[in-house]
Amino acid sequence: MIPKVIRAVFLAITVVMFALAAISAVNSGLALGREETMPGRVVDIVIRQAADGTLLYRPVVAFALPDGARRTLELAEESTDPAYRVDDAVTLAYDPARPEAARIKTAASTVSRWILPGILGILGLAFLAATLFARRVLRSGDE
Repeated sequence: MIPKVIRAVFLAITVVMFALAAISAVNSGLALGREETMPGRVVDIVIRQAADGTLLYRPVVAFALPDGARRTLELAEESTDPAYRVDDAVTLAYDPARPEAARIKTAASTVSRWILPGILGILGLAFLAATLFARRVLRSGDE
């Protein structure tokens, strides 16, 4: 009885992990598909101190939307070394429905959209392996 419960729990976790990975991947793909790009300029660097004393740098970017509206936005991206300087020209990627969630378009920021689906997929594979291992071990124990 217990071996079947263990296999069922592992299998359920496997299915959940793969489902979450798929949902997350679809959401990431749709978000990237909606993005448009526009030029921007770094107008300031905000420096804040983390709880451990580390200095973190965030760029503040000015840009014009297609309708001509000018926006200034402190981006959520932080780094321990200033990645940008004031007056640096950057390319922003943004969802037209949510320009306040713009990001500086870099390979790293695009790849970061796929981290969650990747981690969930790896966890799904790990639980699938655990499920198959438990099935084999628990089955051989029944014999």
